Amino acid sequence: MESSALRSLLRDWGIALGITVVVVVVWQALTPGPPTEGVAPQLTAPRVDGSDFDLAARKADAYVINFWATWCEPCRREIPAISRFAKAHPEVEVYGVSVDELAPIQLEAAALRLGIRYPVLHDARRDSANAWGVTTYPTTFVLDRHREVVAVRRGSIDDAALEEMLAKAR
Repeated sequence: MESSALRSLLRDWGIALGITVVVVVVWQALTPGPPTEGVAPQLTAPRVDGSDFDLAARKADAYVINFWATWCEPCRREIPAISRFAKAHPEVEVYGVSVDELAPIQLEAAALRLGIRYPVLHDARRDSANAWGVTTYPTTFVLDRHREVVAVRRGSIDDAALEEMLAKAR
């Protein structure tokens, strides 16, 4: 390939990459993210066992709401930490909100296989994820007893981060 043709190709790719970066930055700036304060949005979804769940009807010292999916590798990596946290903090209600489009029985089997030891809600149409402004998986929220958002974390979470987030709810 001639050097002028190579320069032209590199220039075109550079322009395309630049336009892509600008579009992504503008899109992210215009897209509202998850709430970082105030009362959490409504959360109603079926549990994987088919029963209904409504966060507004719950009474706990604090809540951890984790939006995740079975196809999400960072989501799968954080499950052991969230399960340990749920076991260590029975006063905190922990919920995994799956956005998978699986049948409920398939999601329940996947949750068991992945070692999830906390209730899983099924948000297959992503109504709750959208209401909560979730665009990145996993995203974890910690709410205080009044269901006010006290901490949000986009991306994978570990034991220390969960404990730090919980401290803000107390």
